[in-house]
Amino acid sequence: MNQWKKAGIVCCSDPLPDSFVPQIEKLCQVFASMGLSCVRSTALFSSDFRCENSMKKKADALLQMMRDPSVSVIFDVSGGDLTNGILPYLDFGAFSAYPKLIFGYSDVTALLNAVYQMTGVPSVLYSVKNLIGKDADVQIKRFSSFLHEASNMLFSPEWSFVQGEKMTGVLIGGNIRCLLKLAGTPYFPAYEDAVLLLESRSGDENRIRAYFDQLLCMGVFSKVSGVLLGTFTELERICGKDAPQRLLRSVVRDSSLTIAKTQTVGHGSDSYALPIGMFVSLCADGEKAVRLQFAHHSDYDIIPLH
Repeated sequence: MNQWKKAGIVCCSDPLPDSFVPQIEKLCQVFASMGLSCVRSTALFSSDFRCENSMKKKADALLQMMRDPSVSVIFDVSGGDLTNGILPYLDFGAFSAYPKLIFGYSDVTALLNAVYQMTGVPSVLYSVKNLIGKDADVQIKRFSSFLHEASNMLFSPEWSFVQGEKMTGVLIGGNIRCLLKLAGTPYFPAYEDAVLLLESRSGDENRIRAYFDQLLCMGVFSKVSGVLLGTFTELERICGKDAPQRLLRSVVRDSSLTIAKTQTVGHGSDSYALPIGMFVSLCADGEKAVRLQFAHHSDYDIIPLH
């Protein structure tokens, strides 16, 4: 099944500290064990940046990977605050002309949603650094199964419905703070009838409430098909595992909004992957499915979620 031969390793958010070189080496070794070679961006580490426009340099490095016919897939290994700064420097035509899946998470939420909004090309919300994290064994098993067997294992989080019992639509979102950096820009994803995924690492009750309130004021919650809540690490640590759904319901005050929750999508080392810009369908009876496709293609590859 695997048609991927070479992966591009990029950094679209904060530059990695030079001390992270051994981790990149280890990650490339893991990919090599799966038959996937790696080529590294020229804008990965802090030492790669001197007086240049660092945002343009990162954008150019990403575009070089997109246009390289030998590169099959792109893995972003960064996080932090800076991803939205590269968007004005991107030639989005390259993403349409050379469609490739981009894997990233956290701050890279801004890039994944912008690419989908501007081009219709999907991506995957997932940190490949999980392949060398504390749950590396299970993550490698999931990823390798997806890579070689078209298995659904990487895309199989368990959801429980908080209210409602079905949601279908194109999946958008990711990290709530980083998604909201796109608000008021051409890059914010179309949300009518979409399924909105929200998760966060940092943020106490007041901060997460403020994010929910902003989405409410934008009219997002009244237009989406449903909201999937991933993990909210700090909020759940302070206020309990059910805090995100309690807080969202208190802000929205709309019993018709379908809400589901998972504990295995977010910043945890055990996190599963989810497809941004692809059609998803979740039902309360357990008949869940994810359709994985490039959005501009007419054919669907269907991978059921159990």
